[in-house]
Amino acid sequence: MGTGRDIITSVGALLNTSGVGVWNTTGAFQPTDTAVVAQAMPPTPDRAIVLTTFPLTQVPGSPMGRWILQVRTRGLPNMGLDSLDLADAVKTQLDGLTNQTWGNTGITQVIFYSSIPMGEDDSVRFEHVTKYYIDLDEQPTPLRPAGGWD
Repeated sequence: MGTGRDIITSVGALLNTSGVGVWNTTGAFQPTDTAVVAQAMPPTPDRAIVLTTFPLTQVPGSPMGRWILQVRTRGLPNMGLDSLDLADAVKTQLDGLTNQTWGNTGITQVIFYSSIPMGEDDSVRFEHVTKYYIDLDEQPTPLRPAGGWD
């Protein structure tokens, strides 16, 4: 697995274990679930958390890097603060997390970066997008060896 997949699957599992949402890679959710998914917002259930990653900085010759985890939350219809409550529940689990191993990726720290309300969809479900910096040890490649260059 790659770094982005390691981050998404590990955060999904963490949110599932902590009771924030239901991480289910089959995409099958009950209407009352808070779905935790990768990449794209599902049409149902109403409450959902979408996890997306992208690399931000890499240091040539070093295994250290910084990625961004974007967390998009959607709340129940006509409940404007519900998506904010979801964003806060995720923040409680992630902000300040240190010294983790997610798949093959060593996580140094997770730091809250920003959050912004995104308005509502056609079903009056409000959304927020929150971003986190993730400082990590990249998985080794032939051009980025474990431990960096001597």
